[in-house]
This record gives sequence, C-alpha cells and structure tokens, in this order.
Amino acid sequence: MPPDHSLESQMKQMQQDIRDMRDSMKLVAEAITRLAVLEERHANTAETIKRHDVAIGALEERERATELKQAANIGKEAGANHTMKVVWSIVGGVVTFIATQIFTSLFAAHGVTATPPH
Repeated sequence: MPPDHSLESQMKQMQQDIRDMRDSMKLVAEAITRLAVLEERHANTAETIKRHDVAIGALEERERATELKQAANIGKEAGANHTMKVVWSIVGGVVTFIATQIFTSLFAAHGVTATPPH
C-alpha cells in the first residue's frame, strides 16, 4: 500500500499546486485589470495634452498676429504724431502771422509803431 500513499500525497500536492496557480492567476488578472485602467488613463491624458497643444498653438498664432498689428499701429501712431506736430506748427505760424497783421493794423490805425525805443 505504500504506492497508494505516495499517489495520494502526489494528488494532494497537485491539488495544492492547482490552488496556488488559481491564486496566482487571480493576482495576474487583477494586475492586468489595473494595467488596463492605467492605460486608459494614460490615453485620456495623452488626448488632453494633444488638445492643449492645439489650443496653445492657436493662442500663439493669435499672439503673433496681435504683436504684428501692434507693431504696425506703433508705426502709424508715430507717423500720426509727427503729422500732428507739423499741423500744429503750421497752425501756430498762421495764427502768429494773422495776429501780427491784426495788431500791426490796429497800432498803425492809432499811430503806434512797433519799433522799440532807442
């Protein structure tokens, strides 16, 4: 009967090995499930990053366009300021000339000369 006892112990050992394999397979299945969840999160994160990259690219384009417009406006503003200075200089000169003519006429009408005394 010793062969039966050895066969029985081998059967018990095989049953224990099968239980151990089932437990290991459960752990592997749990690990695969966690891995799948992490992979899905990674895919979602990667998609979000792509969307943000596109949005940032669009914002950078808008910023470049705004900077170009601003540079053009600065040039126009400088030209407009120069033009206004020229116009005001001309207006000032005309007003001074007209005022001089009016005062000269008024003083001449009253016999006053504009020459300084000696």
